[in-house]
Amino acid sequence: MSLKMNKVNKPKNTRTVAILTGATGGIGKAIAKQLVTEDATLILVGRNLESLEQVAKDLITDKHCSGKVYNCATDITKAEGRHYLAEFITTINEQVNMLINGAGINDFNLFEQQSSDLISQMMHVNCTSPMLLIHELYSYFKKQPAAQIINIGSTFGSIGYPGYSSYCASKFALRGFTESLSRESADTNIKVRYFSPRATSTPINSNAVIEMNKELNVNMDSPEEVARQFCQFIKTDDNSMYLGWPEKLQVKINQLFPTIVGNAIIKTLPIIKKYAQIKLF
Repeated sequence: MSLKMNKVNKPKNTRTVAILTGATGGIGKAIAKQLVTEDATLILVGRNLESLEQVAKDLITDKHCSGKVYNCATDITKAEGRHYLAEFITTINEQVNMLINGAGINDFNLFEQQSSDLISQMMHVNCTSPMLLIHELYSYFKKQPAAQIINIGSTFGSIGYPGYSSYCASKFALRGFTESLSRESADTNIKVRYFSPRATSTPINSNAVIEMNKELNVNMDSPEEVARQFCQFIKTDDNSMYLGWPEKLQVKINQLFPTIVGNAIIKTLPIIKKYAQIKLF
C-alpha cells in the first residue's frame, strides 16, 4: 500500500501564521525578520519577556515589516509552559499554520569534561522539548487546512563530530524523530520537515569554536543567509534541506561511507582537542 504524500501548498490568500521558538537567538531573530517582510504573523516564544519585546520592537519598526508580531514569554521545557503556549495561540484572531522549533543550546567540550546535568539538559532542550511541544499542538494543527512543523537541526545531526558528542546526540535524535513523524503524518494535512544549517556565526559559538573553525577552514554562514534559505525552503515540498558546501556532500558520504568522513575528521582531532581544552572566552 502506498500513501500519497501531503503538500505544503497553502490555500489561496492564507498567510503564514507561525510559532517561532528560540526567537531571541541569532538564527531565530534572522528568521523572524525575514518572515515579517513576507507578511507573516509571528508568535515569538522565549523565556525572557524583555528580550522578546526588544526583538518585537526591532521587527515592527523595520520599514520592510508587513506582518504582525505577538510575544509569548514561556518556558517550553516545562509542561506548564507548553500548555500556556497552546492556550495563548487560541487568543489571537488567526489560525496558526506553522511551528518552527528553533530553540536550542550547545556546548563545545570533550564528553568526559561535561557535567551529567548539562548532558541531560542538552537532550531535553534540543530534542525532548520540541517533541513534547509538537505533541501538545498536534491536534490543533490537524484542524487546520494545511500546516507545517519544521524542526531546525544541524549538520551535526548527521555527522558525529568530536567536541560535540552530546549536541550531536540531541540533533541525531531530533532528525530521527522528524523523519519518523513526517512519514507517520503523510496521510494528514501536516507536513513535518527538517532544516539543517551548517556552522553559523551566532553568539551560541564560543571564541574557541570560532578560532578552531578558522584554523580548520570551516565556513560559517551568517544568520541572515540561513534565514533567507529557510524562507525558500518553506515554499517547497521538500521534506528536508541541508545547507552549505561541502557539508551537504559530507552528509551524503557519511551515510554511505562513514569511514571516509570519520578518517578525515580524526586527522584534525589534535586541533579539535586543543581548542576544546584551552577554552577561549
